[in-house]
Amino acid sequence: MKTNLYKWTSRVPIYKIAKLYENDSKGIIDDELINDIGFTIYMRCLEGQEVMDAVHKMRVKCRSCSNIIVRKDKRNHNEVLACQCGWKTTWGHYRQNTLTQNMCNGQAAPFFTKYITKWESAKNSKQKMLFIDWLIHQFHIKDNIPGRAVGTNIISGTKTQVADLIINLSYGNNSIALLKAKREYMKLINNWKKKLIEFLGGNSKARLVGKKLGIENSNRIPLDVLIDKLSEIDKYKLKELLNE
Repeated sequence: MKTNLYKWTSRVPIYKIAKLYENDSKGIIDDELINDIGFTIYMRCLEGQEVMDAVHKMRVKCRSCSNIIVRKDKRNHNEVLACQCGWKTTWGHYRQNTLTQNMCNGQAAPFFTKYITKWESAKNSKQKMLFIDWLIHQFHIKDNIPGRAVGTNIISGTKTQVADLIINLSYGNNSIALLKAKREYMKLINNWKKKLIEFLGGNSKARLVGKKLGIENSNRIPLDVLIDKLSEIDKYKLKELLNE
């Protein structure tokens, strides 16, 4: 079935986040940049809630008129979602679309929900900057493991690129702890890639998921390159695609 999905709000480019913190370090308050980044994150968080409702509450918001379409069969990926306004897709296409665009959901959902409340309460650019920084800080490290994958729900780039940005923001370019944090992260990411292949059931299954995600030449590109692309997406989301 031909779908009528329009794109979700794009993630924030890395260069904008870097510029935001560069300005902040110089005491520069760039209202336009702060509003651009903060509102983009806000929209991604709202849309993430929309996806969570669709997955867990079986209530899909029409991507054209915002009407609610109630799913009838949790396991039927061929179920047609049709709105009276003319918007139409299948649940399988809808879900794949949210996965490929790395929408905000999963275990990090409470952070995104809290950010929505914070952003709506912001009274000026200084508060907005603090709330953006609060959310990015949640992406930092947990139990000394740097580079939490949820950063890629908000910031555009590979898991490695986003983690590198977050680590630099956390430690500073001249920090002694920076090099150690990066080394630890690379160990983590390399181990994660190996485990991802095992989790999916081998190289051929990994390539199958790549094909379902629409990754160009997923059957022919070097496996390491493919895994790099797959590493941007939560492994349970990948498994869900594999089982469709």
